[in-house]
This record gives sequence, C-alpha cells and structure tokens, in this order.
Amino acid sequence: MAKKARVWTGTEFVELASAQTDLTAYSTTAQMDTAITAGVGLVPILTQTIGSAVSSVVVSNAFSATYDAYKIIISNGVSSADGVLKLSLTGGTSVYSYSVPKTTYLSTNLAAAIGGPTETSWVVAGSSTTSRLSMNVDLLDPFLAKFTTYSGGYVSSIEAGAGGGIHKEATSFTGFTITQSTGTITGGTIRVYGYKN
Repeated sequence: MAKKARVWTGTEFVELASAQTDLTAYSTTAQMDTAITAGVGLVPILTQTIGSAVSSVVVSNAFSATYDAYKIIISNGVSSADGVLKLSLTGGTSVYSYSVPKTTYLSTNLAAAIGGPTETSWVVAGSSTTSRLSMNVDLLDPFLAKFTTYSGGYVSSIEAGAGGGIHKEATSFTGFTITQSTGTITGGTIRVYGYKN
C-alpha cells in the first residue's frame, strides 16, 4: 500500500494529502548520490556565442582528460551567404579526410563531399544559410594522443547530409575552430557536451 508523504514543519512531521509510492529504497542522501552519479548521458561543458559578421570562431578549453567523446551543437544565427560550416581542431595539421553524402530537396540524387588526406578541415560539418546555422557533430578522442574521428549530420533550407571523417594526427587537442565556407556568420550559439559513461 502506498504511504502518504510527510514534511517536517520544524517541530513535527505532517502528512500530505496525496499518497506516494514507497521510496524507502532511496531514503538516504548516500543512496541518492550513488543513483545519480551512476547515470550516463551528456554533460554540458561550455556555451559560446558567435560574434557579428565573423568568418571563423575559435572555441578554447573544450576538451580535457575528463571525457573521451564529445558532442558539438550549433543553433540559431545566420550567414551572409548560403554555405557550409567547416570544423578543424585548433593547431592541427592538414591531415583531414571525410565523406559526407548529401541530397537536395529538389532531387533524389545523392552527391558526396569527399576530401582527404590533405584537407585543412572537415567539410561538411554543418550548414549555414541566410536563415539559420546548424551543426550536430560527435567527436571521439580529440584530447587523447590518437587519431580523432567525427560523425554528424546537417539540414539546411536546400539540402541535408550525414557522414564522418578522421584526423590522422596522434596529437592532444583542447579546442576547435568553426569556419564559414563563404561570407560571414552572425549570432548563433555553440554548445559543447561530454559523453559520460
């Protein structure tokens, strides 16, 4: 039978009107802390706002030894011309390879953005249009002295694509740069999360 919840008034416990499920298994602070810390999921690391009419944005102190995998999301904002958002690891050399199949909304034909191994960034990591910026990318091992891989997808007003790539340099990185392919970008928010496992 469900027990009625009670609250402490300062002098005595008073029953609440509604019955609650028995929560005795989670009755202590230690038990609750254990249940919370055992969870997995995305942990917010940083949020950065994109400036006005910039061609690129540097994000520092995004990666550390705390996490091996990260998610980068860009939302809102606009660009001065339709293009793509390119992602590069800050300080990395030109050893990026990628493949991003994409399709336009006016055609069922697939095209592919393919590059490597001497590219200076991963293309296409996100889209940039005069109505919005959009990026949703996962990175694996950017802080570790290993090859870093990325995967993600994007949706613009004219096309959609998904793919991935690799950065073939066993170097530890702590930040990244987002570059607009043509024109400039304004506003928008960059959010970085760590995968807790």
